[in-house]
Amino acid sequence: VSASSLSLFIKNPYLFYEQKILGVDNKDESKYLNYMDQGTLIHRVIEKLYKPFIGKNLDVSDINFMKNQLLNESLNTFIELYSKEPTGKNLIFIEVVKEYIENTLKGIIDRIDRFNDGFRIIDYKSGNVNLGVLDIKNIDKVKVDHRYSYLLQLLFYKYLFGMNDKNIQIKEIGICSLKKRNLPFQFIKNQAILSLEEIQMIISDILIDIMQIDEFIDSGNPL
Repeated sequence: VSASSLSLFIKNPYLFYEQKILGVDNKDESKYLNYMDQGTLIHRVIEKLYKPFIGKNLDVSDINFMKNQLLNESLNTFIELYSKEPTGKNLIFIEVVKEYIENTLKGIIDRIDRFNDGFRIIDYKSGNVNLGVLDIKNIDKVKVDHRYSYLLQLLFYKYLFGMNDKNIQIKEIGICSLKKRNLPFQFIKNQAILSLEEIQMIISDILIDIMQIDEFIDSGNPL
């Protein structure tokens, strides 16, 4: 494996897969970030902004400091991830990143909170999520329909966190959509009816199905 290929894999495994595995190297089409890359950039920038403040109770001066660092961190992170400076539509997206993050500098990406004598798990999304895909009544669809992957992802988070200590109470699991300013939080109702063991069985069934498929099938899910 060449040094350039290894560097590409580390910085952007999705682009590595397209160029080195699939042999797709259309520079015009790959010129701008896709939805997955956009989400990766947003998560990485927020991670960098919060890292110096881990374990600290934030005050207004800390938030203002992060806002002042936002532009530089966004540009630097873009260059780190994609080995080029943003141009064209990507410059516009940098501005969108700034707006998203400025509206979200009171939480942590994929965070776990203490909430009402228990815990609350929240995953941040850069796009809109239909509330219907978070309905626990649709749990059977997570195995066959990629639109319900958000529901599966949140239940997987619950399983991972809950297995560390089965005595903890997970009160809520849900998402925060960065595009929705007024009502950004969407939680899975009645999520407590599914035990950790039941979630484990669902995940196991999906993994078994994946291993039994001879050919990769693109689900069409951009995230």
